[in-house]
Amino acid sequence: MERIQDAIPTDLRERIRRSSTSDLLVVCSTLIEHLHTTMLFHQLLEDLVDPDYSSCAKDFNSASTWKKDGNAAFGKGDFQQALQCYSQALRYAPLQSEEDRVSTSVLFVNRATTMHKLRLIEAVERDCTRAIWLNPSNSKAWYRRSRTRAELKNYAEAITDMRKALALETSAHGRRQVATELEKILADCQISPENEVDFHERLSSTVDNSEIAFGMEKVWAPEKGWGLHSRENLKRGSLVLFEHPYAAVILKEFRNTACHFCFEDLPADLVPCNGCNIAVYCSEVCKDSAISTAILSSSGNCTETQWPEHRHECGGPSWPTVLPTEVVLAARIVVRSISEQHYPNDLYNMWTEEVSCHHYDQLSTTDKLDLVVLATVVAYCLESCLKDVDQTFKVTGNIVAKLVLLVAKVRVTAMAIVHTSSPDPSDSSGILCHIEQIRVAQAIYLTGTLFNHSCDPNVHASFSSRSLYVRTIKPVCAGSPLELCYGPQVGDRFWTERQKWLESRYFFTCRCSACSSILFSDLALYGLRCKNTSCFGVVLRQEQLSSEGFQKLLKTLPPSHCPITVEEKGIERTSAFSGKTQVESLTLDVLGKLEAVDLVDRQRGEQIDAGKCLRCGCILDIGTVSTVADENTLRIEDALASLLTNNGKVRMEDILCILHNLRATLHPYNKHLAKAEDIAAEIFCSLGQFQAAVPHCQASIQILKSIYNKFHIAVAYEQLKLSSVALAACDWQCAKLNCAEASSIFAVHHGPNYAQKFPFVERLCKLLLE
Repeated sequence: MERIQDAIPTDLRERIRRSSTSDLLVVCSTLIEHLHTTMLFHQLLEDLVDPDYSSCAKDFNSASTWKKDGNAAFGKGDFQQALQCYSQALRYAPLQSEEDRVSTSVLFVNRATTMHKLRLIEAVERDCTRAIWLNPSNSKAWYRRSRTRAELKNYAEAITDMRKALALETSAHGRRQVATELEKILADCQISPENEVDFHERLSSTVDNSEIAFGMEKVWAPEKGWGLHSRENLKRGSLVLFEHPYAAVILKEFRNTACHFCFEDLPADLVPCNGCNIAVYCSEVCKDSAISTAILSSSGNCTETQWPEHRHECGGPSWPTVLPTEVVLAARIVVRSISEQHYPNDLYNMWTEEVSCHHYDQLSTTDKLDLVVLATVVAYCLESCLKDVDQTFKVTGNIVAKLVLLVAKVRVTAMAIVHTSSPDPSDSSGILCHIEQIRVAQAIYLTGTLFNHSCDPNVHASFSSRSLYVRTIKPVCAGSPLELCYGPQVGDRFWTERQKWLESRYFFTCRCSACSSILFSDLALYGLRCKNTSCFGVVLRQEQLSSEGFQKLLKTLPPSHCPITVEEKGIERTSAFSGKTQVESLTLDVLGKLEAVDLVDRQRGEQIDAGKCLRCGCILDIGTVSTVADENTLRIEDALASLLTNNGKVRMEDILCILHNLRATLHPYNKHLAKAEDIAAEIFCSLGQFQAAVPHCQASIQILKSIYNKFHIAVAYEQLKLSSVALAACDWQCAKLNCAEASSIFAVHHGPNYAQKFPFVERLCKLLLE
């Protein structure tokens, strides 16, 4: 888009940069008039909307090239490469003529044969079925599906398929081969087939067995606007919202690895779109849902019609792949609004006014220029792709201005659809369980957008396929606000970092309960330890005191009536100068009592300085101590990287020495210390020292429980890791205890069917039962 911006006259560019909502219509109208006379703009539009100039359209020659590459790889025995080539060939293969269908049917059989070599039996059956649907006369497809069904002990259908193959086969050699296979199946037909539940049927079952509350109401608050409050008392783990997205779109980096409709991982037998080579799906169910009308039953009070979100993008235009994700998502919102006859008057107000926060006037001058140009381009793209279905959509200054505000609104209200990634349950070689949160898509949820923010939330959002589930993670009293966390929360980042992030991303200053007072975790998160070994106070770095707002909050802390010592907190400390190394510990009953005031003992108005203990007033050589802490943090990270990437040699004595230095400089509940303990555990596991890894996992969990809380999902992830390490160390009691505690936390955050999202947990539980 930079070339388009450069083609705009300087004075018009400046008007756009200085524009506000009051003059946006005039500015957009002026821009359209200019672009109408700009040849460069028309060339760009042609590249974006004309399939003949796009690499996204179906192409027989590309399909043939990929097919040849697949045949060559298959001949060499490189079946994984052959599978990838055949899948690419299918993405490009056209389906316009009968000849195309026959050719594509052959491709499906080729891929099925390859997957059979890789023992992907269920996928083989699905590909053969697709080949038969395209060309019912394909005898090889019937033959391959028959053999596959026989392997799955589905003998009745295997016999039917083999007889069909025998009837279609024309060569004498082929008929003999088919007849021989039929005799073998008839001989083996002793076990009746069992009914199996298809994976995609399980996937489409969207409502779990959680207790559904839905006891919410919209409430207006002057400082936050509209939000959702509870109508009744809710216990931890109550499901308060289940919702399908109004519109959703996959992120660009997952286009080749995730289904473009449900956003789950693609199987080996991915299903390509019929009209372009970009969209791919995990099943025919998802493909049909994306391009044709279907009914989705909601567990709320209504049943909604699933609109074909990909249909207007299909056919080969490149703009859905070139333009930013939020722009493509805004375009899908426009198309749905047209299909539901809300256009044009309700284009801007297609969501209720409660969530009409676009913050256009607060955007930077660069963002305004980008937004106006992108909105103009996508308006013309929509006019082109909708011309055959809606002649009323014409690009005007009014339409572009509304699209500008719509895209701006999408930027602040779209939710990231997050899926979890955990170890393959069939892989018994993995010891440590690393669970990742992966953002795969963006979506608009009409009710979900009404949840206000808190850095210490009482509800948690999770996703099954593309559906949103919101559950309480704390007991909630009737009339209380239900609040999600929009980004970093308490324990993730320091107070100042959270404030800056929210201001830059959502244009508001957070005044939630966690940001209106000083919490224990905000002081301990990056704090240094006091050099007085009997003092539990924290020493703040200069960067923690850089915010005037945070300093004001510090001065509101009341003086402690009875100073608390390290011994009273049950902590064993390591002196920075003693040379002793001890693992610090804290009992669970003490963890629940930690407050910010425990780290501070000062009179109101006393000067707060970096390097000065907030409890006893000892002065720390903050430069030297910070250098030691930072250097040792890097050393332990480098040790792990060297071990994992270069198979380098790491001595346990060196790791313990690094940990000693960190314990001597960082506060006992510093998050970097928790990470260091976790890294140490991973290093010891890599060296096969599982028993030595257990106490370091435990130390990391203790720290996380103090800076988050013992019911936090981050604690569950670490407990699951500890359980797998303890299992390898034959510490059954520790493994069972932590697996049970982690499971209870997962059930609260993800519902009782959490094992479907975390198969590693189910496998671990089975191992412990054995």
